[in-house]
Amino acid sequence: PDVWDEVYKNYTILKDRQNLVKTILPLSYNGKTIDFPIVDYDNEIIASKKNAAEYFYAHAQKLLETNDKTKIREAYYEFKKVKNLFPDYRDVDPMIDKAKQLGLSWVYVYTENHTIIKLPDDYMNNLIEVDLPKFNTEWIQYTNQNIYQNTDYHIKMNLTIIDISPERIKEEVVYDKKEIEDGWDYFLDSKGNVMKDSLGNDIKKTKYKTITCKITKSIMTKAAHIEGKLEYIQASSGQIIKTVPVVADNFFNHIWAVANGDIAALSSENKKYLNFKPVPFPPDFNMILDAGNNLKGVINNALNDNKYFLK
Repeated sequence: PDVWDEVYKNYTILKDRQNLVKTILPLSYNGKTIDFPIVDYDNEIIASKKNAAEYFYAHAQKLLETNDKTKIREAYYEFKKVKNLFPDYRDVDPMIDKAKQLGLSWVYVYTENHTIIKLPDDYMNNLIEVDLPKFNTEWIQYTNQNIYQNTDYHIKMNLTIIDISPERIKEEVVYDKKEIEDGWDYFLDSKGNVMKDSLGNDIKKTKYKTITCKITKSIMTKAAHIEGKLEYIQASSGQIIKTVPVVADNFFNHIWAVANGDIAALSSENKKYLNFKPVPFPPDFNMILDAGNNLKGVINNALNDNKYFLK
């Protein structure tokens, strides 16, 4: 029965307690020695330990014969209990390995392109070129190689939408103004005479003038948008058991400008655009490639967030 392990533990506890008592023997009370009988538990410990190991081993074998991965994993832990009791018990090590392999669930991760844009295989494969082993758990193993005939789950990266925006150039005109010093002038009294300070010196004041500059900005924009979904599929039935949407974008933004007027009037923010020149728009595929790299990070996070979903 399945009580032998508990019996073994209880006998072991009794022996340990008795050994503690031995350290203070002989006991005496009012000058008399108290008789404390010592019980030999060794035979009971040996027998119950052996019976526990036999039960765990036999039970594990029965569990291993099922096609239920949950029970096969239980068999693994039962064999581990046998090894804890007797490290060299029969063929326990090979049985532990067998239960481990049979209890694993394999997850095959792959991609499919259902967009209107034909993409090279390298591009699609790159989307799932992430560190898949880091998502492994005790009983779940991820792979992007379809080399296992009996995979338990599939995770399909289903690419559904790729959209490229038109190339746009928007002009924006800005006027900057600034007051700067422009020499000096005299303070005059009401009669038009130059005013004097207490020492008899002419009183002067700083003159200012307003300078302006017109700046024409050319704002170049283009965007790539990718959508898809991670579909978690039960391999045996083909049923989708979970769907995780994934989205990524890539934006091209470039601003350059020309000035007409006194450049000294420009703010530092506007002045920096004078250092930039027109550039060609990136090709569509480059935009898609960069958006794909961004999507790769989104896929990585989604796999990590859901790694305990599969059992």
